[in-house]
Amino acid sequence: MEILSEFGFDLKLFVAQILNFLVLAFLFKKFLYKPLLGAVKKREEVIKKGLVNAEKAEKALLNAEEKQDEILNKAAKEAEKIIGESRKSAQLDADRIISESKSESDRIIENAKEQAKLEKEEIEKQVSSIAAEASQKILDSVISELFTDKEKDEILKRSLKKIKSI
Repeated sequence: MEILSEFGFDLKLFVAQILNFLVLAFLFKKFLYKPLLGAVKKREEVIKKGLVNAEKAEKALLNAEEKQDEILNKAAKEAEKIIGESRKSAQLDADRIISESKSESDRIIENAKEQAKLEKEEIEKQVSSIAAEASQKILDSVISELFTDKEKDEILKRSLKKIKSI
């Protein structure tokens, strides 16, 4: 032990330093390490909860995006369906309007033909009447010189009957 004393080693001081180290280690463990370890554990739990919540949020975001895509696809299909129905309805309306217009034009043409036919008959009657009057005047002037009044009346009656029957 003398050799140790020569190098400046003091056993009492060494034991006191070991005891001092053990007391400090105990105090650090009791008052510093455990609370620090507890804070680290709490922090780990918070981080784990944050990661779990982040995963849940990511899943919720993916679900929301899928639902959004689904809703957009559904809306697009519905829009296409509505456009198709509108086109069909418009085509039906156009066909109906064309059909009604054709029917109306046919009716107008038919009425015009009927009106023309009636006017033609009226004109023919007027021409026939004018022709009968003119014939009567011509016959009257020609016959008055050739025949007596009685013969003249009889010839005129027969002639008018023939003209009217034509």
